[in-house]
Amino acid sequence: MKIYYWYILFLLALMNSSSTNIRKPVQQAPHPQCLRLEQALQQYRALAANHEWIYFPGKIRLHPGDSNEYVSSLRRVLSLAGDLKASDSLSHPLFDEALTKAVKGFQQRHGLVADGVVGQETLQELNISPSQRLRQIEVNLMRWKAFNKETALPLVFVNIPDYTLQLLDKTGQTIWTTRVVVGKPAKAFQTKPIDSSIKHLVLNPSWNVPQSIFRKEIIPLLQKDRGCLTRNHMVLYRQQGNKKTSIP
Repeated sequence: MKIYYWYILFLLALMNSSSTNIRKPVQQAPHPQCLRLEQALQQYRALAANHEWIYFPGKIRLHPGDSNEYVSSLRRVLSLAGDLKASDSLSHPLFDEALTKAVKGFQQRHGLVADGVVGQETLQELNISPSQRLRQIEVNLMRWKAFNKETALPLVFVNIPDYTLQLLDKTGQTIWTTRVVVGKPAKAFQTKPIDSSIKHLVLNPSWNVPQSIFRKEIIPLLQKDRGCLTRNHMVLYRQQGNKKTSIP
């Protein structure tokens, strides 16, 4: 297992800092994500005002190589969203390489699998109106500004919707990032936002399935698929006193 020792040393140094240094808010330069949201805010204000957005039927599915009326509409929408270059023909009905690249860019920006295929999840994102998207941007920009103003530095920041962890230095710049696992959109499985100081660090901790996950996720899965534990390298035990017996 690869371990980033400099990252661990940084966290240890952070934990050994005085509580005053850890908790004191620091005025920092706007985060790059905040700047991008500012740009998107202006873009979607214009889109919401011109009423040019096109919506798609929920049951269609578009693949690279397809040629139909929906492909031309897809070109128009992705051009408005900024994923397709304005120089590309908006009336061309073929789902070509340039359009595939634009679809993948749109999917990546919205946290979807970037496979270039316009399926149900991609259609849902495409069918969000500019006014709805504008409201999302306004809310997230407000959150970023509050974060930028009040958060103590340095810090470890987890962006839940983006599935990433960022390590920010004392100037607010991201110096390391990595992917993370988060919960699901359903209320019962969401990752809870927290704000806390790092007091200690555990490397390679032992982990057992929490009772809540066992009841809400594992048991329903076992009822449908008995082989899921084996495929995921998990073992189910029956405990009687101090004795544990594996259940095949």
